[in-house]
Amino acid sequence: MLNKRGYAAQDRIKQDIEFAKNIEDPADRNTLATKALGAADFAIEFGLITIKEWEQDIEEIFALI
Repeated sequence: MLNKRGYAAQDRIKQDIEFAKNIEDPADRNTLATKALGAADFAIEFGLITIKEWEQDIEEIFALI
């Protein structure tokens, strides 16, 4: 399933993670990483991403937090 900009759920989550990695302020980085975590949980709950993708996302997100 693609959104109106043509991104799949996994693509959008990866963008959020990459954006959070580029933020220098730790509080802002933590907030953006938490947002990506919520998006990943939402996506796995509704079957938009696979468990393997979810595990990879969670690993990257917790490395940021």
